Amino acid sequence: LARGAQDPSVKDQAVAEICAILKDRKDGNGWLFLGQIFKATGDGKRAEEAFKKVVELSPDNHIAALELRLMQKRQKK
Repeated sequence: LARGAQDPSVKDQAVAEICAILKDRKDGNGWLFLGQIFKATGDGKRAEEAFKKVVELSPDNHIAALELRLMQKRQKK
């Protein structure tokens, strides 16, 4: 992903592959990683969905909970 970060097709392909892997898994860390990718690439809606999935799978994941609170706080401004 890092080498092709400037190429949207490479990013989209990487994200699609990660989504396919996570689709049927209950892997909070994987969804957290995906949420961070979405956040870093400016896709707030998909980042929020991924962070919500993390909290659903791992309610004690403080990183995802913090990301959601920060996103909600920014939306209120």
